[in-house]
Amino acid sequence: AWASYYHSNRLAIDSTGKLYTWTFVGPGGLVSSINKGASYSVINTTQSLFNSMEVDPFDDKHLVAVHGSHSTDPVGIFNSIDAGVGWTQIDAVFENYRDGVHFNPAAKGWIYLGDGHYSKDGGLTWATDATYTCLEVDAKGAGYRLTSNAGGVRLERAPDMTAPVWSNLYSFSGVQANLGVSMVSVVGST
Repeated sequence: AWASYYHSNRLAIDSTGKLYTWTFVGPGGLVSSINKGASYSVINTTQSLFNSMEVDPFDDKHLVAVHGSHSTDPVGIFNSIDAGVGWTQIDAVFENYRDGVHFNPAAKGWIYLGDGHYSKDGGLTWATDATYTCLEVDAKGAGYRLTSNAGGVRLERAPDMTAPVWSNLYSFSGVQANLGVSMVSVVGST
C-alpha cells in the first residue's frame, strides 16, 4: 500500500502513465509511481487529505490540485508547473471536492472545478459561472453533467465547454440521485 491512510477522488495520470496521489501518512505528501503503483517516489512532503488533482493534457509538468480543510493541511486551489515539487496557492478558500479537476483536452488553458468554478488561463485566475459546471469533459471538449428535477435526473451535454450551451442527452425518469456524490465518465463518443 502507498499509505496507511489517504483520500482522493482519483489518481492523476500523465501522458506517460505516471501516477500521482497525495498521502496523509506513511509517507505523507505527494507521491508518484512509474510502475503502476508497485513502488512510489516521494515528490513533496506536505501531508494532506487532498480533494482532487489532475495533470494538464498539454503539459505533464503542470498539475492542479484542490485541498480541503483538515487540521493544518493546505486549503484551496494549488498550481504546480514542475510536476508537483513546488506549489502556488491560487485560491485560498475553494475546496469543493465532489466534482474533481477537469482540464479541457481540446482547449489549452481551460480547467473546470465544482459549482461552475473555471479558469481560461491554465489556473492562474478563476471565475464562477454555473454554466461551466460539468462532471466530465471528453476528448473533443464537450462537457457532461447531471441535473435533477421533480421528474428525475437528466444527463446533459454541452458541445463546447469554452462557451457551454447545455441540452438534454438522456432522462432517467423516476430516479432520485444524490448529485453531490454523482459522477459521469465518458469513453469514446458515447
